[in-house]
Amino acid sequence: MIIIVGLFCLFPNVEGKYVVGGSYTVISQTTNQTQLVNATLKIYTCNGENLVEGTLKPYVMLIDSNGSKVFNGYCYSCSLTNMEAGEYTLKVTWRGVLVYQSYINLDENSSEIKVYTNTTRVTISALDDSENKFNDNIEVKMSISGKTFVFNVEETHILPTGQYQVEATYTWNGVVETKVSDIYDIGCSASRLLIRFPVASEVTISFQKRDGSSVRGLDGKAVLYTEKEEKVVSISFSNTDVMHLKDIPYGTYIVKVFLGNNILTTKTVNVDESSPREIVVQLSILPSVTVFVKNLDNLPIVNTEIKISNPIGEEVNIYTDNSGRIVLTDVVEGQYSFTIKWYGIDIRVENYIGENSLTIVFPLKNVELKIRPKGSASLPKGLEVKVLFSLSGIIIKEGKLNSETPEWVLDLGMMWVEGRYEISVEYDEFSWKYVVNKISSSQVEISVPVYDAVVRLYNIQEEPLSGCQVAVSYGRRQLNFTVENGVIYLKHVPETDIKLTVFCNSIPVYDGVLTTNDLKEKKIDIKTSVADIKVHIEGWFSRPLLGAVVNLTVVSSGKTVIYTAKTDSSGNAIFNNVPCPPGSSISAVVVYGGLVSKINVEPSSENKVFLDIFIDTPFLKLSLYQSIILIAALIVAVVVAFLFYRKYKYVKEVEELLVYEEEIIEEGEEEKSSLIEKIKDFIKELKGEKEEEEGWELFG
Repeated sequence: MIIIVGLFCLFPNVEGKYVVGGSYTVISQTTNQTQLVNATLKIYTCNGENLVEGTLKPYVMLIDSNGSKVFNGYCYSCSLTNMEAGEYTLKVTWRGVLVYQSYINLDENSSEIKVYTNTTRVTISALDDSENKFNDNIEVKMSISGKTFVFNVEETHILPTGQYQVEATYTWNGVVETKVSDIYDIGCSASRLLIRFPVASEVTISFQKRDGSSVRGLDGKAVLYTEKEEKVVSISFSNTDVMHLKDIPYGTYIVKVFLGNNILTTKTVNVDESSPREIVVQLSILPSVTVFVKNLDNLPIVNTEIKISNPIGEEVNIYTDNSGRIVLTDVVEGQYSFTIKWYGIDIRVENYIGENSLTIVFPLKNVELKIRPKGSASLPKGLEVKVLFSLSGIIIKEGKLNSETPEWVLDLGMMWVEGRYEISVEYDEFSWKYVVNKISSSQVEISVPVYDAVVRLYNIQEEPLSGCQVAVSYGRRQLNFTVENGVIYLKHVPETDIKLTVFCNSIPVYDGVLTTNDLKEKKIDIKTSVADIKVHIEGWFSRPLLGAVVNLTVVSSGKTVIYTAKTDSSGNAIFNNVPCPPGSSISAVVVYGGLVSKINVEPSSENKVFLDIFIDTPFLKLSLYQSIILIAALIVAVVVAFLFYRKYKYVKEVEELLVYEEEIIEEGEEEKSSLIEKIKDFIKELKGEKEEEEGWELFG
């Protein structure tokens, strides 16, 4: 007779209720003989499934009453062969956890023994905050009775029933770890273990320009970082403008937007149970901006390369068009720098771009250079000008005058108003430099120190000089003039000391230096050592002598100059432009009517020469002495002739008039005496003295 003995156990399930588990043993009646039993031991879960999972099998051990192991091994359908009938202790271990322990009896009639263990099949699932399953990169650790099992989610495993310490780790995108830990009770009726993570099912971050348009197509990207700056997700704007974040753990994240390799903006994103699931990041990017580039004259700067640096460090070089405009696309809002290359340097201005148009003004100004003479009516031909930018050493402008002009205007183009400039002007071997530190107007004026001057030359009598030569020298330049009407004209003379020498008949009559102050006066008066010398020739009774030859000799500086002139009707011999420098010797030799007279001439004094000319006729010129002799001889001749005549007449009349002889003789003697007395008085008057009476006995 077979007796079925049932052993029942109560097992708790995950809901806190208990299920029936246990085993049934078939035994035979007790006999006095030892019996050997062959039986099959079937191991089941509490739900009646074979306790086997892949290659994993339960560990089964039978222990007899003496405490000896009579059977052990991994099996869920165990064959018990030649087992002595009797009572045994059965232990079943699953995953290292004892899931069954009880007594069984074996007899010869036992053929199959079924054991229901404290195990059940459970599926492990992970849920986000929307109760949606997700199963990527989740590791579940379950600990019970000192044993820990590691599983992935959405896997089904046979587990020992009981209370578990569960720790689940979710690794998002290989970077962000989220852990949950809790105690779970798994009973026989439990079929699924649900682990809820603080994870958002999906968060989308959309990126837009400032006007709401898409950023798709930009050379940029958006990158999501953890608070520890760990990179999690990246998208490229070349093909999308939305970042889809599935199963993102709760937490604080940082979104960085890059244009090129430069950060445009940074935004903090919080993900929790109440945060929005759709986030819009509006980028400070303007679709299009028109930039008007001008100078300080409000004129466009056309066809010029401009280097533009945006707030995120990107640089681009672009040319202005014919209207001075630049059109920029996808412009990052912020502070920009605009740089223009100008004669070797960078000129930069900064402006904030926040609207669709912008005007930038470079500190450049259209400038003319006006060159004027300081003291001349015109600029000289051959004048050269160079304008140098001091900072770079580059010549901005240079030119040369091809003809005289009252002023010279050079267009320098656009000039940096903050620059320092050196203006060089050259003429002959002279040069002048002008420094301009800042440009404040559209015209820079300089005056070149060249002068026109009138030099008036006078002689000692302060009368205009004529006919003399003037040598002017400054630098390497030599100029020669012949004085006309007392004036020479100097033109385009640089502001320097001028050596001026006046020569008359090769004798220097002035040697001096004209200073710059003299030039600035423009009219220069010079008194030379030249004189107009008049030599007055007169005879007796201050009568001027006409036609006297006067030879004037000037000896100076080892040179001798002889002038010759004849006296005019006034008795004057005029010598013009006679050099008479200090230390010179001037003498005059007068020749007239066989008379020669020599005197020393003083240029500043009246020079009179008295010649002993008493009788001056075109045919006869006699001195006083000669005149007296002549007159005396004439008188004697007349008297003698008269006497002879009288005597002759007397003799003749004697014959005729004997009666009157004595009377006539007496009368003749009285007349003779009277004539002689008159002649004596006349001679005394001329000589101023009385002649001795015996000197006149000739007439007695």
